[in-house]
Amino acid sequence: MMIVYALLFSTLWSSVPSVQPSEPGSTVIEVEACVVHSASEDSLGAVELAVLKDSLEDQLRQSGRSVSPACQEPWRVVHTADTAGILITLSARGRDVRALASDLASIPAAYGDLVDAVLTGKEIATPQVASVGSKPSAPRVQVGPVGDVLAEPEPPRWTLYARLGLGGVPDLVEHFSTSAAIGYRYTWERWAVDLSSNSIEVGAGDDEFEDDFEGQLTVFGLRAAALFIASPGDAGSLYGLGGLGYGAMSGELQKSFFSPLAGEGADLHVAVGYLGDRSGSFNFQAELGLRYPMYDLDSSELGQSFEIGPVVSLTVGFGWKRRRAPELWR
Repeated sequence: MMIVYALLFSTLWSSVPSVQPSEPGSTVIEVEACVVHSASEDSLGAVELAVLKDSLEDQLRQSGRSVSPACQEPWRVVHTADTAGILITLSARGRDVRALASDLASIPAAYGDLVDAVLTGKEIATPQVASVGSKPSAPRVQVGPVGDVLAEPEPPRWTLYARLGLGGVPDLVEHFSTSAAIGYRYTWERWAVDLSSNSIEVGAGDDEFEDDFEGQLTVFGLRAAALFIASPGDAGSLYGLGGLGYGAMSGELQKSFFSPLAGEGADLHVAVGYLGDRSGSFNFQAELGLRYPMYDLDSSELGQSFEIGPVVSLTVGFGWKRRRAPELWR
């Protein structure tokens, strides 16, 4: 029986193929590899990383690796934007190798050199860069239609705004009431064009049966003005404004024996104000404005005209401009 077992063992042993050591660079067993990115450490955006991941996976397949989610061999790649170009760091199989690409279009070729260096152990020159860190300070970049590197777009120059406060016509009615304004502003470095509309309900809510009731007026106006920014380089700044407009006013007054009054015509506008966080999507605004109507209030019943005097308003509110998030740059 022992002789039979010995013969059987000898037969099985002789049938096992011998494994010869592979030559350098040759592949005997296909290794399942995968490409790993770290978005928090990378200078490139999600779209660019997805495109470049396919390119690196192609390089790994050409080297004999099998790219699979069941990863046995991770290949970690980080791109760092630098003044000299884009630094690529590839880490795999216990090695860290680096190459410098002049632009996004040259990154796939650099991948081929880095993969070859990791697999063959070949030494490549370490690129000299101005500064390299785990969190690059350079602006994020994206692939344009022809592979350009695009910088962050400037914030839009236009702003939409709305303000609310108090306003009145002190020469006619002493009480101040609600004042509202909405507008559009287009800004250059120091100057801006301002287009707006405003309304005031003078005496609204006052009891007309009180002895001190002076009347009610509805004031409406359109304004086109030039705006001067005092400190264009700062986030917030005071400003001065001057312009012309069109106004209309109607109502009744005690001095006209509460007969209907109406008037319309040109207005002269001056104002001072403050703009906060002018580069952000939202900014605080405050404005003290004076408006001088160049027309009178007329009473058809009395056949008389009444001078209006200045219209005063103090309003605060917010402006808004559309700023696109970096991942939406297109």
